Amino acid sequence: MKRLKHLAVLIVTLLLVATSFGCERKPADLEEWRTAKGGMEKMQEWAQSGEEPRPVRVRAFEILVEEGEGNALPPTLEGVEDEKLRAEMVEAAVPIVVSKWEKQDMPKLSGDVKEKGGRIAAGASESVEAKDAAYFLHPFAKGESQKKLESIIGEWMSTDWQLRNQLGSTTLGQIAPRAGESGTESLIKWLEEAVQPSTVVTMINKHGDDKTKQAAAKVLRKRAEEEHPELGKSLQIALLSLEHEELSPYFKKAITDPNSPNELVDASMDALVRIEGEKAAPFFSDLVKNRSGLLRWVSATRLVEVMGKPAFTYVAAGLPVEMDSYPTADSKDLVENTQYFCKMYHGEMKDEKVESVSDQLTRGLNSSRWPARMLALQCARIFKADDLKDQISALTSDRQGLPGWGEKKTVGDLASEVLEELSKS
Repeated sequence: MKRLKHLAVLIVTLLLVATSFGCERKPADLEEWRTAKGGMEKMQEWAQSGEEPRPVRVRAFEILVEEGEGNALPPTLEGVEDEKLRAEMVEAAVPIVVSKWEKQDMPKLSGDVKEKGGRIAAGASESVEAKDAAYFLHPFAKGESQKKLESIIGEWMSTDWQLRNQLGSTTLGQIAPRAGESGTESLIKWLEEAVQPSTVVTMINKHGDDKTKQAAAKVLRKRAEEEHPELGKSLQIALLSLEHEELSPYFKKAITDPNSPNELVDASMDALVRIEGEKAAPFFSDLVKNRSGLLRWVSATRLVEVMGKPAFTYVAAGLPVEMDSYPTADSKDLVENTQYFCKMYHGEMKDEKVESVSDQLTRGLNSSRWPARMLALQCARIFKADDLKDQISALTSDRQGLPGWGEKKTVGDLASEVLEELSKS
């Protein structure tokens, strides 16, 4: 009886071993899963599984490429611990990608389509899938294989930019860094003629390197100067979002050109402050000195933005002493503009947690230049500078007339007003 039991156990064991070997998966077995529900998930699983035979794992990865599962390629490869096997999978995949690319079955942008804005209904395309696969495989490939993938990406970016940016699962901005020099060149060529340049610049801001951004800035500057002063909305957005020093000359032109729309002037000032920071101080100082009206005083506030507390001295020193540089006595422009400046200066200093600007105002009150004394008095009023009462009192006899005050008024009259207000506070 014991012999029979041992024999039965042996038979079962042999059957299990035989069954095990008989069920080992073969590359051909994967075909039935190609169109099955969840088949691509199975391909990923088998490609990563250390329990599957090497040929099966490679074939599973090839099928992912053949079926256009571009997004699945990086995570699949990252899940393969064996570096040699990972390289083998990539090497096996590249010829498939090249073959798909050679079909050249991607949608084309005809003249009629261009007039409609470059939008068409696009079906499945092996060349589009090849472009995506080339992008996703590029970081894992080496040598000649990587060059082949790079070439595909570069060719994809060579034409029909507006259309091709919409095809597949990757945009031109994404793939450009993996196309080498040709990728950068293609983005810049597209920017030169793009109907919506802001679309291209968004990609360059996100994916481009410094060299690409500089080249883009040069193109935008040229386009802006050609369209000035009536820039299209998309071009304005592109200019303001790139924020590159190559654009500074255009922004300065837009600010100083009397034909520029106010919106463009304001936006250009904002951009110049962001791009140059304190380096923009000489430009704004020159506007304070040589321009008049609102541009002068907005420039003065920009000086505060880029310089902070010391800006007061720069503004006070830049204001011209010539009376004809200001509105006539019956206008209130000067009193309103100086109040505007001092309130803005006060707000900025509060934000910067500056405790006192009395040292700046003292220089103005003691200045031999009447605009500096006038501005210091106006700001002393806004800042409620009680500690400057003695210096202000010394100016009450100043007979220098003030233009643009809406009435006949002297520096001394203004000093007396400010002194009275401070005494009540």
